[in-house]
Amino acid sequence: MRAGVLTWNKAFNKIGFDHAIVVEQQPEGARSLARVDLQAILASSEKALERLGLDAYTQAYLYETQARPQAALVPGLNLQQF
Repeated sequence: MRAGVLTWNKAFNKIGFDHAIVVEQQPEGARSLARVDLQAILASSEKALERLGLDAYTQAYLYETQARPQAALVPGLNLQQF
């Protein structure tokens, strides 16, 4: 997969961009760290939604902020749908 992604660099080189795409291996435990970050986002958005007097736009934004992390935390989810 790495080699396939890096072949795009040939096209970028032709237009003057050296090393436009870099591929790195995820470190051990990256998934666990991402879950902790997503849970923190959910907690902070939930706390923000508890405030009184939020306008509809802000509420909608916060609900959207919650929807994606909640979906990503579902086991077996296909993240390609986002």
